[in-house]
Amino acid sequence: MNLNNSVWCAPAQDVFLLWGLMVGLSMNSVAASFPDPGLGAALREDSISKHVVHLSDEELEDRNFYSLLDLGRFVPSMQTYVSGGGAGAGLYLRGFGATPLSAAFDSSLPIVVDGVSLLPAAILKAGQVDLSSVDVVFGPQGVTYGRGATAGAIVLTSHDPGESFEGELTASYLPEHKGGILKAMLSVPLGSHFGIRVAVSGSENDELRENLVGLPTSTVDYRGRESVDGRLTVVWEPASSFRARLKMYGSRTKSDGP
Repeated sequence: MNLNNSVWCAPAQDVFLLWGLMVGLSMNSVAASFPDPGLGAALREDSISKHVVHLSDEELEDRNFYSLLDLGRFVPSMQTYVSGGGAGAGLYLRGFGATPLSAAFDSSLPIVVDGVSLLPAAILKAGQVDLSSVDVVFGPQGVTYGRGATAGAIVLTSHDPGESFEGELTASYLPEHKGGILKAMLSVPLGSHFGIRVAVSGSENDELRENLVGLPTSTVDYRGRESVDGRLTVVWEPASSFRARLKMYGSRTKSDGP
C-alpha cells in the first residue's frame, strides 16, 4: 500500500512543480514589463469628460444677455426666477437646487465669478457687465469648485485690460418690455505693466411681468425692474513671472412688487 501510494503521488508532485514553474515564469514576465526605475516611470493621465455649455461674449451680445436670469432661456433644463424670499431668486439645474425662501440654503449650483465661488442665489438679479464668457458645467463639481457644487457650476469670466486703448458704448431698446439697456466700457493701458478697465451698465424694464392675479393689495398692471451695475479691473504685471489683478464689482437692483 505504501508503495502504491508513493507511485500515485509522484505525478501529483510533478504537476505542482510544473504549476509553480509556470507561475514563476508569468511573474517574471509581468515584472519585466515595468519600466526601469532609473529611467522614470511613465504616468498616464485620464481625463473625465463633462458636459459644458459655453457662451462667448459675441453670443451673449447677440442674445441680449444682461443678468444671470437670462440663462434660463439659453441653457436646457435650467430654471431661473425672482422670488420674494430671503434668497431673492431661485436657481435649478436638472432638478437640483434649493428653495429661495432662505438665503442660508445652498443652491447646489455655485456661481463662480473670476475664480471666486459664490453660493447665494441673489446675485442672479444683478446685471453682469463686460463678460468675456459664461460656462455652465453639468454634474457634480465639488473637487473643482468646492462645497455646494452638487448640480454643477456657473462660471463667469470678465474681461481684463488689454495692451491697447479700447472704448465701447452700446444702447438697446426692448419694445416687448418697454425698456432699454445702456452699456459703456473704457480700457486704458498705463505703460507696459499697468492697465485699468472700467465698465458700467444700466437697465430698465417697465413691463417686465404682467400682473394677472389682480390682488386687492396691488393696483399696478405690470411689474418692472431696474439695475445699475459696474466693474473695475486693475492689472499690474511688472514681470512675466508675476501678475496681480484687482476686480471690484457693484450692483444696485430694484424690482416692483410687494
